Amino acid sequence: MTDNKNFMDNNKYIYRRVASSAGKPKSISEFIPPQAGGRFSVLSADEAMPSSKEHFMNTLIKIIKKFPPPSSLFILLFIVFTIHYSLSTIHPLYAAFEDISVGGRPAAFSGAYTAVEGDAYSIYYNPAALAGMARAEFGAQYSKLHTGLTDGSELSNAFFGVAQPLKFGSADYGTIGAGWIRFDLAELYQENTIILSWARDIVKNKLSFGFGAKMLSITYGENDYTKNAFDNEGNTTGAADPLFNYGYIKSAADFDAGIRYAFAKNYAVAAVAQNLAGANISLVNDPNVALPRRYRFGLAHTGKAYALSADVAGASDSSVVRGMVGVEKSFDFGGALRAGLGMGTDGWANIAGGFGFKADALSFDYGLAWPLSGIKNTSGSHRVSVNFKFGPVMRHPESDSETQVRLAQEITARKEYEQKYRVSEIELARAREEIRQLKNQIEELLKRPSAPIPAPREIASPKPTVTETPAAVKPGVTPAAPAMPTDIDALRAAYAKEFNQYQRDASKMDIKQRIAAVDVIVARYQGKIKITEAVDEQMILRNEFAAQTKFYNDALTYYKRLVRQGISVEERKDILNRMITKYQVLGVDVTVAKEELKTVK
Repeated sequence: MTDNKNFMDNNKYIYRRVASSAGKPKSISEFIPPQAGGRFSVLSADEAMPSSKEHFMNTLIKIIKKFPPPSSLFILLFIVFTIHYSLSTIHPLYAAFEDISVGGRPAAFSGAYTAVEGDAYSIYYNPAALAGMARAEFGAQYSKLHTGLTDGSELSNAFFGVAQPLKFGSADYGTIGAGWIRFDLAELYQENTIILSWARDIVKNKLSFGFGAKMLSITYGENDYTKNAFDNEGNTTGAADPLFNYGYIKSAADFDAGIRYAFAKNYAVAAVAQNLAGANISLVNDPNVALPRRYRFGLAHTGKAYALSADVAGASDSSVVRGMVGVEKSFDFGGALRAGLGMGTDGWANIAGGFGFKADALSFDYGLAWPLSGIKNTSGSHRVSVNFKFGPVMRHPESDSETQVRLAQEITARKEYEQKYRVSEIELARAREEIRQLKNQIEELLKRPSAPIPAPREIASPKPTVTETPAAVKPGVTPAAPAMPTDIDALRAAYAKEFNQYQRDASKMDIKQRIAAVDVIVARYQGKIKITEAVDEQMILRNEFAAQTKFYNDALTYYKRLVRQGISVEERKDILNRMITKYQVLGVDVTVAKEELKTVK
C-alpha cells in the first residue's frame, strides 16, 4: 500500500488534469494528502464529499492494490477511476492546460516573462512582445517534468515556435508567430496547443498590442481497459466506460491578448489575459466545464549586463495569487547565469535556475525548476531549448541589452579620449575666441568689394605721316614725288583697332580673361610702337588679380582653421559657397573650395 500511496501523492495532477475534462469533481484533498505544488495544486471543495466517498475510495484502493506500480495498468486504472469519480460530484474543477513554463530562459526566471523583450517564446507568454523583434526567429524546447517520480511516470513537455516580422520598406505590419505546445504522459494522456499570434506597435518602440488564437486538444489513450468499465464494487462489467461515449479526443478554440508598454528606457510593463473565450474541454460536453481565464502582469528591466523581471498571476476561478521573479547576469563571452523564485498565497513555492550561451544568431538555454512544496522526492523539472535568428534585420538591429552594452562601450571610449586629450578651460576659451576672430576675418574678406577696374579708353585712329607740301616749282626745276604712309602708321592703326575691340569686349570678360587678351596685344606691339594704354591696362589687371587671389587664399586658410576648431557642417557649406560665388567670377581658381564642398555634402 505504501507504493500505491506514493503514486497517488506524486501523481494527483493526473486526477486534476483528467477530471477537468470529465465533468464536476470535488476536491480530492481528503483522500490524497494536500500538497499544493507547482502547477498541480489542490483546490478546496465548497462542501464535503458525499457519504459514499468511503465506499468509493475503499473500492478504488482494493482494485489498485491488485496492480503494483509502476505498471501501466496501475496508472490507467487510477486515471479511469478518478474520471469516474468526477462524474458523480458537483463542483467543476479546471486543471487541464494549466500555466506551464516553456523555454529554458523563461523557466530559469520561474516563469516571470510577461514583460521581457520579445523572442519566439513570447508566442506563449505575451504576444504583444513580438512587436519589437528585429529578425525572424525559431525556438524549440523539450523538457522532462518532475523527474524521478516514485511510480516511474514520465511527463514531458515540448514547444516549437517561429516568429517573423512583417516589414516591407517603410511599411511595418507587425510580427506574426506560430507555435505548438505538447504535454504528454506516455500514451495515456496528451494535451496539444497550436497558437497563431500577431503583434504590432501602437506607438512605435513604446506601446504594442498582441493577439493569439489557439486550438486546444486533449487526447486519452484507447485500449482494452477503457472499454471495460468497473462497477461500484470494483468489478469489471465488460461494457465500455460511459466517460468515452463521445470519443477519446476533445478540441476547442480559445484566444489570448496582451499589451506591453516601454514607459522608460530599458523599463517595460506588460499584461496578458489567456483563455478569454473560456473554452469548453469536457469529454461529456458539460457546458459548465470551461477553462478559467488567466491573468498575468509583469515588469522588466534590462541593464548593461543584467536583466530583472517580475510577474504576478491569477485566475478567474480562484483567489490564489502567485508572484514570480527572475534575474539574469550576462558575460562578454556570450554566457549568462539565471535564477528565479516563485511563491503563492496557496502555499505554492519553487526555485529555479539555469544558464545560457549565445553565439551570433544561435543561442542555447537550460532551466531547472525545483518545487519547495507539493510534489516531493523528485529531481525537479528540466528544460533545454535552442533559438536561432535568421533572415535580414528588419527593425532595430539590437536588443535593449545589446544597446546597453554598445552605449557603455562608447561612453568608456569617450572618457578615455577625454582623459588623454583633456584641455583646460583657458584653452577652450582661447579656441572659442579664435573661432570668433576667424569668422570675423573671413566675413570681412567675403564682404570686401572688388576694386573697380577702370574701363580702357578708346584710342583715336592715328593719321598717316606725310611730308610738307613743297613750294611752287620754279620754272625749269623738276618737282619731288608725293609722300606715302610709312610701316609705323600701319602698326599704329592695327594696334588702335585691336585695343579698341578689346575695350568693347572687356565688360564680358573676367579679370583673368582680360589679362590674357591684353597680354596678346602687348606681346604683339611692344617695342615697335608706343602702346602706353595697353601696358597700363595690363599692370592694373595683374595687380587686381593678384590681390583677389590673395584674398581667396586667405579666406581658404581661415576656413581650414575654423574646421579644425569644429564649426558645424552648415557653417562650412555656407562659407564655401560664398567663396566660390565671389571669386569664381573674378577668374580666380576655386578648385580647392569646390572639392572641399563635395566632401562636406
